[in-house]
Parts: sequence; C-alpha cells; structure tokens
Amino acid sequence: MRLFLAILLNEPVRKALEAVQEDLIACGAKGRFSRPENLHLTLAFLGELPRSSLPKIETCMAEAATGLPLPAVLSFAALDRFRRRDGDLYYVQAAASPWLLQLQRQLTRALDRAGLPYDKKPFRPHLTLGRNIVFPPGVSPPSIRHAVPDLPVASIALMESRRVNGVLTYTPCHRARLSGATG
Repeated sequence: MRLFLAILLNEPVRKALEAVQEDLIACGAKGRFSRPENLHLTLAFLGELPRSSLPKIETCMAEAATGLPLPAVLSFAALDRFRRRDGDLYYVQAAASPWLLQLQRQLTRALDRAGLPYDKKPFRPHLTLGRNIVFPPGVSPPSIRHAVPDLPVASIALMESRRVNGVLTYTPCHRARLSGATG
C-alpha cells in the first residue's frame, strides 16, 4: 500500500483552491493539475508499506493527535512554487502555526519510535495545486485572486494512494481526532 498522513480539506477550501487552479489555467499554465478531491496537506509521506503496518500507523496517529494547542485552524498564504527542470510544482502555502508544527513533529517522532519509514525532507506545509506547470513565454504566474478560507482541523487521516481505472485516487484508511492538552 502506498500511504501518507494528511489533513483533509472541507468543501469551501477545496472550491477556493480549485478557483486558484482555474486562474493558473486561464493565464496559460499547462501541466498536471491535482484533482480537487485529491487536494490535501501532507504531514508525512510513508511510501509503500504492507497492510500489516496499519495498526502501528494508527497507534502513531493517536499518539500524535493528543496534547495539541487547540483550536487547530489552518490558514493559507500566498501562491508559490518549487522550481523544477521539467516544470514547476505550484502550491498554496499553509501558515506554519505552532499547533501544526507540533502535530507534525509529534507524528514523525511517533513514526521513528515505531520504526516506520517516512520521507524525512524538511516539513514545508503546502497544498499542491499542480506539477510540471509551465507558462507560455512572457507570461507571469498570477497571485492568488481568491481568498482561501481558514480551515478548522479536527482530525488527521491515513491515506492510501492508488490508481483506479488509470486515475490517481486518494482514499482515507483511518482518522485520528485531534485533542488538546490535559491538566
């Protein structure tokens, strides 16, 4: 199973991001745009793991989702890109709020303790809009013209990535509810 841990989006955020994608396309952008239903914020990419890993991952999720400063609200900033030779990866930045950084740190520590592999690149919270994006010569990418609403976050999700009839599909396997610090 190809797995990752993520924060899923509600419909208003998804619609706003879809409008940003439409702006990019209207400006002549070509590339592979993420399907709106696949938009998410990745907390940790786990890669290919056997089904037998699921109970360990679920335990890590439960550990990581506790003791957070709540309420957990994800805010969004500017449109940006990671430059690539074969076209850029365009994304909307998510604010690196204390609760989000703590959640991601707790999650990776739990994965380390459990001996589970994950991609150890530095955490840069973002929502990928498209890959291999190129603009016609002389055309600059637009800034975000549509406000992306804040996202209240109540849980994290374990997601499976697979192709269904040739279409990349992300399916939730498990959710862990966020809870605040006790005491």
